[in-house]
Amino acid sequence: MNVAYDLFLLMFNLSHLHSKEKIIELFIDGMGELFKPMEFQFAETESKERDFQFEIKSRSASFGFITIQNTETFSEESEVLIQNSIRMLAVDFERLQLDEILKKEKNIIEQIAEKTQNELQTKIKELNESRNASLNLIADLTEEIEKRKKYERELKDSEEKFRNLFEYSTVGKSLTQLDGTVEVNKAFCNIVGYSAEELKTKKWVDITHPDDIEKSNEVVKSLISGEIKTGRFEKRYIHKNGNIVWVDVSTYLQKDENGEPQFFITSTIDITERKKAEEALRQSEEMMRNSQSVAHICSYCNKSK
Repeated sequence: MNVAYDLFLLMFNLSHLHSKEKIIELFIDGMGELFKPMEFQFAETESKERDFQFEIKSRSASFGFITIQNTETFSEESEVLIQNSIRMLAVDFERLQLDEILKKEKNIIEQIAEKTQNELQTKIKELNESRNASLNLIADLTEEIEKRKKYERELKDSEEKFRNLFEYSTVGKSLTQLDGTVEVNKAFCNIVGYSAEELKTKKWVDITHPDDIEKSNEVVKSLISGEIKTGRFEKRYIHKNGNIVWVDVSTYLQKDENGEPQFFITSTIDITERKKAEEALRQSEEMMRNSQSVAHICSYCNKSK
């Protein structure tokens, strides 16, 4: 049995789930099957009585502990495979956490946009009714000016809320114009290594890996044509230092009241660590296949002698 390969399939399948409880349940069951007779358990807090206990931890959060019993057959190779799997488990939990943040932020943005749109339509209607019903031109103009000032203050407040949500989000945020120029927040700058001022002179294609430009263009075309309302995909950015940064991109097209495209609002999550963990697991699988091949050849040579 190729444990590394089966383990890779298990973690790959878990990465598509959206329930932490279900991921834990299937992870415990799967690990128990792959590493019999060892028994795996999940614990919210650390236990001092366990000999083998691994923390499910990402760079920013801890999600609990995996404890192991019946470890008589525990080996160095098993430890490497288990540790890599728990790292990927932490990445999955972090993904779920970030997905929840993105969902909440998107709902807030949509509520602000809807409220602003409704207020605009209401104010326009009120101004028209006021203008038509007024018998005193001076009083009518004064009332209209006051209403416009009030609306401008309300619109400014809504814009300020949106700006704060944009600037101080822990997720990379960008506003991309139709010509490709971008406006970004600090979290996005941290992902790609450029300052906001530097990115004002660049377009999104300038920092996108050449092999991912076509895929990004396809999503942009689908959003503009109305084929899709939102787009989510993985791509690579080229960091200022030359390194490749893998990201999870979620974007949608903001339109005006006439349905004309204005700009793209995009959320970006750094998933480089997850990609590294997947690669580490793949290399572990390859090393195991090579080891098995060598062992088979040696066994054949000994029999021939």
